[in-house]
Amino acid sequence: MDSIFLMNTGRLSEATTRVRQRRETDPLSINASYGWQIMLTLTGHPDEAQAEYVRSRSLAGENRLADSFGVLRLLQSNQADSDSLRAQLELAARNGDIGQLFGNALIDKLQNPESALAELRRRFSDPTMQSATAMMWVAGFADHFGDSELALEALRRSYVDLGGTNIGMLWRPYHDKQLHNDPRFKEILRDLGLVDYFRASGNYGDFCAPIAGGADFECR
Repeated sequence: MDSIFLMNTGRLSEATTRVRQRRETDPLSINASYGWQIMLTLTGHPDEAQAEYVRSRSLAGENRLADSFGVLRLLQSNQADSDSLRAQLELAARNGDIGQLFGNALIDKLQNPESALAELRRRFSDPTMQSATAMMWVAGFADHFGDSELALEALRRSYVDLGGTNIGMLWRPYHDKQLHNDPRFKEILRDLGLVDYFRASGNYGDFCAPIAGGADFECR
């Protein structure tokens, strides 16, 4: 079974074996390294993911995606300070799409959560920013700065309204530990057809489980 399908359906423990094997089989592949960085991040191993990211910078090939993903990894980290986040964001702004999405307008506000959130809300409403990728980043920054409402709205817009395809990113760790079990998050899963898949297959993945005696389910 394809590792992307496994990730999308929340079966990260199964996907991990496949992605790790690819990285071990081809350690000089920057693509295999990037996939392993994603998997380590999604499964809550940010230090190992950072070490793999540092290793990947010596590999041949384009590191643009890994540079941008490094920002998301820092956003999820409880240890990330504004200086390290700024440095990674500036690197990504030089080399990746995130710079085109947020640029210096957000970089200059990292030490002021209220200003950063105001900028994120403006970007959320900006008609020129309506892409699935932009909304995924809005969600990541909003969660980092403590606005779960905006994070959930941006997740819905990214994956349901705008048809974002990297659904596996929904399962990433959030600062709001209750976000996965928020009714609005569960509604996103329903609208994406994931709940129908869970019920038809009987496999709810690593994060969700049916509630005994009812039609509802819970996630963690």
